[in-house]
Amino acid sequence: MGTVFTNGSLPFALKELRIEPYFDYTSDHEDTRVQAVQHKLKAGDLFFVSNRKNHSAWVEASFDVSGYVPQLWNAVTGRIRPVSYR
Repeated sequence: MGTVFTNGSLPFALKELRIEPYFDYTSDHEDTRVQAVQHKLKAGDLFFVSNRKNHSAWVEASFDVSGYVPQLWNAVTGRIRPVSYR
């Protein structure tokens, strides 16, 4: 049986259902808007992360995965580099 929320926002409903987001971030710019799409692969998870604003911004991202070493793939140049993580 499902649950219907008639009032409130999607974040409210997810919190009530105890569903954690697979991606979250903090930024040094208040107006930064970042979106992520997750794709499951046999070898791990792939996240396409996109800055939705027309300015660069520092972002600290968190992903709901463990047991993998993250890499940053540049979609324009094809360069792959390690990133810091904890």
